[in-house]
Formats: sequence, structure tokens, C-alpha cells
Amino acid sequence: MKKLFLFSMCLATMAMTVMGQNRPQAPQPPYPYQTEEVSFTNDQAGATLAGTLTVPADAKCVLLMVTGSGMQNRDEELLGHKPFAVIADYLARNGIATLRYDDRGYGESTGGELMNATTRDFADDAVAGIQWLRQSGRFPKVGILGHSEGGEIAFMLGAENLVDFIVSLAGPSVAGDSILLEQNRALYGELAAGLTIDDIRNNPQIQQVPWYRYFISYNPQQDLARISCPVMALNGEKDCQVPATMNLDAIRRTLPANEHHLIKSYPGLNHLFQHCETGFVNEYEAIEETISTEVLNDISTWLQQIAK
Repeated sequence: MKKLFLFSMCLATMAMTVMGQNRPQAPQPPYPYQTEEVSFTNDQAGATLAGTLTVPADAKCVLLMVTGSGMQNRDEELLGHKPFAVIADYLARNGIATLRYDDRGYGESTGGELMNATTRDFADDAVAGIQWLRQSGRFPKVGILGHSEGGEIAFMLGAENLVDFIVSLAGPSVAGDSILLEQNRALYGELAAGLTIDDIRNNPQIQQVPWYRYFISYNPQQDLARISCPVMALNGEKDCQVPATMNLDAIRRTLPANEHHLIKSYPGLNHLFQHCETGFVNEYEAIEETISTEVLNDISTWLQQIAK
């Protein structure tokens, strides 16, 4: 059995606050919008999800924000960065509402089975959030923004016709075994040259974890092919966790045509959409930028067009 480095799409083990780092994009008051602390429930799973609803005046649409893999709070906080807080603030200042929430069993969210939970279980939590937003009757259009695993969940909900539009930030469009293979090749180069899909699928570390078993088997292209709503799919070209070329090419091949789709890669950006040197995880903390302003502007501009 060849050595395999298991690399989560958004490393939960790093989801901590780092003291003393400059984070110039962190939102600062006063805020020209309202925020509300809310909760919604996935009754079947026994999970109550706590979150923050950010509402600017005259919001034309709202986005449910879904985090990457592992235990994440509503800001998707890691290494002192709070990407979802930055995105929510930027969008609110441009007339777009958002609901971001703590993952089940984390932060202020309670309940929900964790040990055997898979991406499908977390998708069901997101379904509950979409239903709550629609039942509120406050927003004409309800969409979803997901990062990494959250982008994969966005594709699931799109295939089920539950959302009016999708923003996928490095959301995987191929099966997880292919992603793990490319991650290892990016990290190890020639040392991973002999690694195969079978090595990944038969690895004991993967087989004993339900989340990983689901991850390597689920093929997002089956859901992508069923999506009829507008999709914005973005990747950083230096992303070492969800490789951009493989990922976006699969989306272009599989997603049914829609004049509103926007599929775009960004030179020099990593998995968090930071400007970087190598794209490797060990750079994330040292980079002051939380997320590229070009990406923020592109998301806002696209959403404003979709919301008309």
C-alpha cells in the first residue's frame, strides 16, 4: 500500500484564531445594514443550526452560506481569517442579504449526529436553511454560496431545484478519489507518481471514516447535469486542494447551458482565494488578505445581475 496523505478540502484542524495577525479585511463597525441572530432546524437529524442573518435595506435576494469540510463556525474561521464574515459584509454593502451558520454540533449549533455524518447529512442541514429562508417570505430569490465541500452541497441542492442560483467557491465537480489523487501529486510530485485511484479507494484510513468513504464515492457530475438555475463557479489557479483545471473543466463539460452561468479561474489565488506564492496550506496564516477583492466584486456584480 503506497503512502497516502489525506488532505481535507478545508482543514478543520486549522480552524482556530491566531493572535497578532493583521487581517485588514475584517469587518468593522458601524455597519450600514442589520444583523439578526436566528436559528433553524433539521428535524430529521435533530439538529438546530444557529446563524447570523445579514440584511441590507431593500435586499433583492439572499444567500445561504455553507462552509467547507470539517467543523466550521458561521464565519468559516481558520488561522485568524473569517472568510464568510468578509463575504457577508461585502455583499451586504452591495444590497445582498446572507445567512451564515455554525455547522451542526459546533459553535452555537446543537444536536445532529457527527461521527457517521457525510456530505449528504450536511446538505440536509443546508436544505433546512433554504426552507427557513423561503418560509420567512422576506426575499424574492433564495440562493446558496458554498466554499469547497459547501460548493459541492450547493450542486446537490441545485440538482434538487431548491435554490434560484448557485455560487460555488472551489466546489468539487469530480469524485473525491480523483481530488485526493491530484492533491497528493501536487504535494509530493514524483513521490506520488505511482499512486492510483485504487490505492486511495482501498486505503484503510479512508475505509474506516464514513465521511471519507462518501467523499471518494460521490460523483458531483450526476447532480451538475441536473442543474437548471444560474451557476457561478470559481477556482484559484494555485488551489492545491480542489485543482482548478480539473474542476472547472468538468463543470464546463457537465453543466447544462445557461446564458447566466459564469465559470472563472483566477491566476495566483489559492483555495481560500488569497493571492499567494505556492498555494500550499502553510501559506494561509501568513497572508494578510482573507479573500481577493476581485473575487468579492465578481460575486457581487454577478448576483446583482441575477437578482434583477
